[in-house]
Amino acid sequence: MPLTRETVERQLEIEKGQLAHVAATLKEQGVADAARSKNPHWRRANARISQLNSRLASITGTEEREAAALARKSGETDAD
Repeated sequence: MPLTRETVERQLEIEKGQLAHVAATLKEQGVADAARSKNPHWRRANARISQLNSRLASITGTEEREAAALARKSGETDAD
């Protein structure tokens, strides 16, 4: 079953919060901004955000394709 836009957006917000939490923890530990990418927890959260953004882009493309197909289908039935 494909994920809905709402589900992916909810997951994205959760992961953004997780990334912010990890970034805050690293800042407290004195880790420089440039060195965050070496931390496995930060990398995992950042990768998950990238993955979810890709899924959102794919969902947007699917929605646009489905809307265009519906418009074509409506146009065909109106012409009949």
